[in-house]
Amino acid sequence: MGHDYSDAVEHCRNMKHYFEPKSTLDWTTIKIYSPVTGKITRVEQEWAGTKIEIASDDYPAFRFSIFHINTSVQYNIDDQVTAGTQLGTHIGSQTMSDISVIVNDRPTREEWCRILML
Repeated sequence: MGHDYSDAVEHCRNMKHYFEPKSTLDWTTIKIYSPVTGKITRVEQEWAGTKIEIASDDYPAFRFSIFHINTSVQYNIDDQVTAGTQLGTHIGSQTMSDISVIVNDRPTREEWCRILML
């Protein structure tokens, strides 16, 4: 399931997706893994756990935000993670686990520098 997670560019698109575990499970035991190999670009404390954002090495325009994690180690911006690395566990039954995919289709400062040098 999911909901509209619009930004300043795209509207009315379902870009945030939730995973609701079975009610018979202890949600704090559900392991959360990195979906891609990449660099951590954001670490935020939320009302329920930690949100980690990862920019894909293979597709740098794509960033993945994973919400409500009880992290297994302290993560920092610029830390490198590999696809399949366990980031931690789900925070608990107070909220579902969710992920969003962000597409940055505008050039970064570094990309602009390369473009202007051509």
